[in-house]
Amino acid sequence: MIRILDTHTINQIAAGEVVENPAAVVKELVENSIDAMASSIIIEIQKGGISLIRVTDNGNGIKKDDVELAFLRHSTSKIQVAHDLLSINSLGFRGEALASIAAVSEVEIITKEPLSLTGKRMVVVASKIQTSEEIAAPSGTTFIIRNLFFNVPARKEFLKSPAREASKITNYLYKLALANPNISFKYFNNNKLTFQTNGNIDLKQVIFNLYGKNITDQTIPLKYQQNDITIAGRIGMPAINRPNRNLQIFFINSRYITSHLLNKAVEEAYKTLTMVGKFPVSILHINISPADIDVNVHPTKLEIRFKDPDLVYNHVYDAVNSKLKNTNLIPEFSNSFIDRTNNSQSNNQNTTRKEADNSFFVTHKEVENYKIDQLINDYSSEITPSLLTQINAENTQKNTENTPEVYAENNNKLQKNKPQEGVDYIIIGQIFSTYWLVKHLNKILLMDQHAAHEKVIYEKYLQDYLNNTIHQQQLIVPITINLTPEEVENINIDILVKMGFQIEVFGENSLIIREVPVLFDKPMSTEGLTDFFQQFSQKNIYLSQEEKIIQMACKSAIKGNNIIDKQECKALIEALLMLENPYTCPHGRPTLISLKKADIEKLFKRI
Repeated sequence: MIRILDTHTINQIAAGEVVENPAAVVKELVENSIDAMASSIIIEIQKGGISLIRVTDNGNGIKKDDVELAFLRHSTSKIQVAHDLLSINSLGFRGEALASIAAVSEVEIITKEPLSLTGKRMVVVASKIQTSEEIAAPSGTTFIIRNLFFNVPARKEFLKSPAREASKITNYLYKLALANPNISFKYFNNNKLTFQTNGNIDLKQVIFNLYGKNITDQTIPLKYQQNDITIAGRIGMPAINRPNRNLQIFFINSRYITSHLLNKAVEEAYKTLTMVGKFPVSILHINISPADIDVNVHPTKLEIRFKDPDLVYNHVYDAVNSKLKNTNLIPEFSNSFIDRTNNSQSNNQNTTRKEADNSFFVTHKEVENYKIDQLINDYSSEITPSLLTQINAENTQKNTENTPEVYAENNNKLQKNKPQEGVDYIIIGQIFSTYWLVKHLNKILLMDQHAAHEKVIYEKYLQDYLNNTIHQQQLIVPITINLTPEEVENINIDILVKMGFQIEVFGENSLIIREVPVLFDKPMSTEGLTDFFQQFSQKNIYLSQEEKIIQMACKSAIKGNNIIDKQECKALIEALLMLENPYTCPHGRPTLISLKKADIEKLFKRI
């Protein structure tokens, strides 16, 4: 038998969609405060928001005659007709939040408009008005939510511990504070101040208040404008890449959203700057015409649809990529280590000096000739230099806040810097048969020879691959590889030929390799080539080809624990600095690390 549900049941079903947990209540109330043009919002919770949630703002308040209407389902001041959904500028618009909250809790509201002499107080319990009175009150609105889910025990049982629920609230309030740096937020958890922001419009200051100095100092400002879209915010240096996407935060027209599309755009821009399993930091505000998005997708409004997702993807990618290309990404020596060293007190004043390791600095008698000069010379003649100037721009790089913002024009084809005569650096020597010490102005640079050489080979080979100009070398003795007929069929011969291999199919299960790319100093072993070729199937796309180019570069680069002379190091440094992005190898590991003179003086307690 079909029945029409009673109002109480309808309200509880609707509340289940909107009010999932205490964090959802806080979200709806704070977003209402933001829509009311509040410049100050105070949030207080007790026991994870289960026993108490109080949100106080200094916004426009609610008209006394409209307070009761605000608790009716589908009552809202944000829109009037369906057409308004096409251009929503407010965070809320459904008219469901207050009715849903009141259905499963005890709600008290105190509100007053700025020009009114008095305000109104009303108490609603389980959707029923208990008290309604006119009172004296400050301008703005205060919501007090008590005993959440008191009349829905099944829902209450599914809540996590108070600490977990409080963590969800904190996490979402972080997003709201980042979305609204122009609003002062104060957040109290069990009467303790968890965080506050001052509302001075400075996003960097908000990040500092929420995440601390270490993360803030490792972010750089971004500003981009193209046609009807603007992107602003801060992105992280590769040194603070995270094990998850928790610090990939996006706002569309000041609305916090989650988006796999935007995640992918940012991560693609950081490609080769991040190691496997690490994710870049990005806090981006994207402003776009409301007509080009649909926020009416889900009651939580965390997901939206873009009218042209490809266009948005390209703009976000270009904005981040352009900024990264124009920023010195050399990581600095950990200041936390220096600070710990300065703060610690030695308990042993009679330390014994250990003998210096004779292998620390190499002698020329130990040098092996790796013959990388030809590769460097070939490379430097074909690649447009871009960062020999940048390494000398000490004052510009000292404070990224003073760097001119990047505005993309003509698809972000930014003009690269031209090399500067006589780059000011001195090669000191090699340590641990792997790293090179280089003095530059008031810094010491440490270069990983394997990562640096791998980067140079990769960029050279990738460019040759894309331009179909790979040089080949003929093997004196061709290599025969035996495979199964299925493996032979799956190997993409055309791609391998484009990558510089000369291959003949011999019979049903053999390949004859006659030429290999010139980047190989030594022919690969039969086992190595067999494993290499098996990874190329007809289904491979460009991404997997690029990954194999990375593998080839890695296998061909100078290894650690091998010695090269200063001339080869000099050639390698100059080839590296001519790259558009010399800061990381293709796997995302740093090629260079910087240690300032001031940091060394701190270690020796000179300053």
